Amino acid sequence: MIPKINHLSDISNIYSDNFRTCSCIKTILSRIDVSMALRSGKGFQKGPRPRSGMLLHMLIVMKLMKDNPSIHSMWQKKFHGLYNSGKNGFYRFLIRPHTDWRKILAYVSMKYREIVEQNSLSNTKEDSCFIIDDTTIEKTGKTIEGVSKVYDHTSDSFLLGYKMLALAFFDGISTHGCDLSLHKESVKNNYGLRAKDLKKQRKGTYESNTPMFEREKELHTNKLDNAVLMLKRALKNKFSAKYLLADSWFSRIEFIKKIRKATKNKVHYLGMGRMDSTRYVIKGVGWNAKQIVSRYSRKLKKVNRKYNSEYFVINCINHDCPVRLIFIRNIGSEKWCFLLTTDMDLSFQRAYELYNVRWSIEVLFKECKQYFKLGKCQAEYLSEQIADCTIALITHTLVSLENRFSNYETLGGLYTEIDSQIAMMTLWQRILKLIITLMKILATIISEPIIDVVRKVIIRNHSEIKLLFKMIKTELRNDPDFNNFNPLYS
Repeated sequence: MIPKINHLSDISNIYSDNFRTCSCIKTILSRIDVSMALRSGKGFQKGPRPRSGMLLHMLIVMKLMKDNPSIHSMWQKKFHGLYNSGKNGFYRFLIRPHTDWRKILAYVSMKYREIVEQNSLSNTKEDSCFIIDDTTIEKTGKTIEGVSKVYDHTSDSFLLGYKMLALAFFDGISTHGCDLSLHKESVKNNYGLRAKDLKKQRKGTYESNTPMFEREKELHTNKLDNAVLMLKRALKNKFSAKYLLADSWFSRIEFIKKIRKATKNKVHYLGMGRMDSTRYVIKGVGWNAKQIVSRYSRKLKKVNRKYNSEYFVINCINHDCPVRLIFIRNIGSEKWCFLLTTDMDLSFQRAYELYNVRWSIEVLFKECKQYFKLGKCQAEYLSEQIADCTIALITHTLVSLENRFSNYETLGGLYTEIDSQIAMMTLWQRILKLIITLMKILATIISEPIIDVVRKVIIRNHSEIKLLFKMIKTELRNDPDFNNFNPLYS
């Protein structure tokens, strides 16, 4: 069950006053050139209409606003008379079938990775992973294009809406969305709707050369097949990771083999296995998961005190595909579950830690729904639904990027480790002390005031070095040994 996120870390303080709201939103939008993202997705409109870049900026701003206004209410309260086209300019922008929202999201995602690689102090490439999962996008109108009854595992019921499949990238610290698609379910049961309800649904007419033509076809595409295409696109965009993480629904051998083939065996699969009738061949004999537990658990069982778990590892073959099964249960529990991976050398502890990362995509969905109105759009055309979901993920990416570099933390649950922050602070303090010690020794050797020595090292009018000097000066004044060097300070 997804935990309730009560605040959005420091982002919740953005709305404390209007000045801070405007300042923070401006910083967020300046991180990535949204106009360039639109250009990559051919999202610019022609003719004497509002600039598309500005429209996208305003839609992102609306996602960031505390009261999450709709276009209609926002226009009535604050934007009245701003554009000659009125609020209809926004609707035309969102419904435009030629805009490739997938490329726009990919551009933002790639820029995020580029900025992180250029500015991040930590090297976390070894921990990077792809994560695939789906979530329910609930709707209220049966006339919305392409909606159907979809199964929601959290409420254990069928709801009207879409299934949104998303591919996310975990870079070792935070998770952001790379790709998404909307899907129908309940095909055999007339999509769970009555015939007259299906007839009333909006049906957009999309030319075969437009991106929306492909997105409309995706509604009927199998989610597993589309997940493979998403991973291919991510690799083409130069994302790199050793593992793809997924829950038990994706742990099907056909899907796993497609992933391995599509990535040329560069990406391993790691996911929760199913305690079903699937047979795994061990020493020429096929066993299902329960039989493996019954036969091998006592003989191979080990204890891991760090995670309070018992486990055993066994290699086997499933439909000519070598897989490693890592069975786990909490100490004192009778119920076993298992992780399935194609990495035949993966240890229990490493697998356990990696699979915990999968939860970050659940947090991403929760944050997008709770703060950025993911799924709240009730527009009737599929193009508007695609645009709204994409803008929510883009907003999440921009905010997490701003928070990462401004506040040294990410969104509410975006896998920030307090220990790493403390380690970084401790390292910086040690570096400062080392610099101060060297300056003291140098001042003693040349018999000059320590502050004069520091000043000679500094390049005049260089802001970063001046800031360093101020920090050293503050540390010196707090140093109990500073008085011993005070005679040298003239």
